[in-house]
Amino acid sequence: MRKVLIVISFFVITAISCKEAQQEKASQSGVYRMEQMSYKNDRLDTTVSSPKQVKIYTGTHYIFANLSPDSIAGFGVGSYTPDGDNIIEHNIYSSSALDTAQDFKLNITRQEKGYTQNIADIKAGGETWSLTEQYSSVSNSGNSPLDGAWEQTRSLSIQGTDTTIGKGKQYKIYQNGYFLFVHRNPDPTGTKFSTGFGFGPFTLEGEKVTETNTLSNYSMSGWFNTPIPVTVVMNGSDEFTQTIIDTASKTTSIESYKRLK
Repeated sequence: MRKVLIVISFFVITAISCKEAQQEKASQSGVYRMEQMSYKNDRLDTTVSSPKQVKIYTGTHYIFANLSPDSIAGFGVGSYTPDGDNIIEHNIYSSSALDTAQDFKLNITRQEKGYTQNIADIKAGGETWSLTEQYSSVSNSGNSPLDGAWEQTRSLSIQGTDTTIGKGKQYKIYQNGYFLFVHRNPDPTGTKFSTGFGFGPFTLEGEKVTETNTLSNYSMSGWFNTPIPVTVVMNGSDEFTQTIIDTASKTTSIESYKRLK
């Protein structure tokens, strides 16, 4: 009996270890840049080379952002579930569907320097397409306490005695030495909206974060490709507040975030 129990225990432990290894292997955690996109259906087959899109995965969430040829920003934020060679992405917020619940099944083929994803039946423009995207990995520049996906909970812009409360929706992700923020903001009338994003490397020393936007739809702004000093104060491990002082416009921006779980 003791021998039987030992054998059973061996197989249980082996099964658990294999399952954990599969889950670890299925993790998409990392920073990626799209190299090629192809979409096709019965009437059209098109390939786009070097599209301007980046995507970052934590162990549980993702954010992607892209820049169209007419400089319009698109993005998506969500959580994901590994499923063998597939990943099921669950939309939290996107530039096109907002907070509408949507699930996308991605078939993942991992390569040495990145991965390829395929969505067999994505709907766009009233048609159904097969969408294939090829990504290359961006080098890992280290980890930090900020790593993860975050939702903005408060935004203030202070200029002199005037304080403006932000009414938009913004998400931000830090991972492997890179950041990506995406947002959708209303105009003063609250009837028209604009989308935007910024992506690039960051460093963290104490409470000082330095962010450099290397891809953004705000490429004409003064802070593009320029290191931006940000003061970050953590409130536990799941909340932080960042402050940016723009000496040129004499404006102070204060933003609070909570971790997505």
